[in-house]
Amino acid sequence: MVEFALTFMIFLVLVLGIFEGGRLVWTYTTLSHAVRQGSRLAVVHGERNPFSDNDPITAAVRAQAIGLPASDVTVNTVWSEADKAGGSIVTVTASYPITFVASPLVFGSNGIRLTATS
Repeated sequence: MVEFALTFMIFLVLVLGIFEGGRLVWTYTTLSHAVRQGSRLAVVHGERNPFSDNDPITAAVRAQAIGLPASDVTVNTVWSEADKAGGSIVTVTASYPITFVASPLVFGSNGIRLTATS
């Protein structure tokens, strides 16, 4: 019984760590894919139709972040040139706060903020 109690705690921490690590990797991969698609949309269309401001880029990034609440995804778009022409260099950055199940034990109550840039 004592051996089970000692090994079960180690096993439980290991399983929880694998679970949380998997969630972290999945969230980051989803966020980086969404940012990649948003920057592609910005470079291909530039200032031409269908848009001329950053709102459609933000909407595209949030739409591609499947499984993440759109209201929690923060998107920032920075153009290298003022004209925003097609083919311009654009940097799209998105961040998402992730709270772990065991966050009060490890990271505090706030969790961490993942950031992806393309």
